[in-house]
Amino acid sequence: MTETVVFSVRVSRELRERMKRVGVNWRAEIEKFVEERLREEEFRGTIRSVKEALEGVEPSGEPAWEAIRESREGR
Repeated sequence: MTETVVFSVRVSRELRERMKRVGVNWRAEIEKFVEERLREEEFRGTIRSVKEALEGVEPSGEPAWEAIRESREGR
């Protein structure tokens, strides 16, 4: 089992009462939300890194399919 830690969030009393009434597993819901959000942010970071790595790289004048064909034929 994965080690867990406590992460507290302060919400209004009214919101907490409403949460109790609907009977949802809020811990699971919040964990799922955080996982999805982290995935999005990590993806954005990867995209930024790729863009930075490609800065200053001139596009090839050769179509990609030609380069792939040449590579395959050269095997």
